[in-house]
Amino acid sequence: MTEPATQLRLVPPPLPATIEDLLAQRKSSNKTLNDYVQDVHTRLWDNDQYRRLLEAVFDADAVEGSTTADDYEAADMIRKFARENKIPILAEKNRHTILLHLGVVLRRDKISRKMRKNMLRGEIVPGGDE
Repeated sequence: MTEPATQLRLVPPPLPATIEDLLAQRKSSNKTLNDYVQDVHTRLWDNDQYRRLLEAVFDADAVEGSTTADDYEAADMIRKFARENKIPILAEKNRHTILLHLGVVLRRDKISRKMRKNMLRGEIVPGGDE
């Protein structure tokens, strides 16, 4: 049996008419601190000093003699960039918080120190401490 042609249909709201309307309806809270750190990390990637701080997988090869110290220096660079470029959500954070989120970003990109230390012929293999 077919449905009668008089059946009512719900009409969805119209799509935003302009880019401004589209952006206005977005919720700014969708972006996480990880995303803000990722944005700055990407913008700093061409900075040789920043990349050198992330390069070492062993303390002996670290710029500051410790990969942990290098991590904090990288977090400082992220916070300084945020302050200079008026990104208040990062500019106000302490180094340790930025460092924790940088770790997430590095794991997302599959370039964390631990992952790279445990690579064999370009493939990540389980380490003894996992």
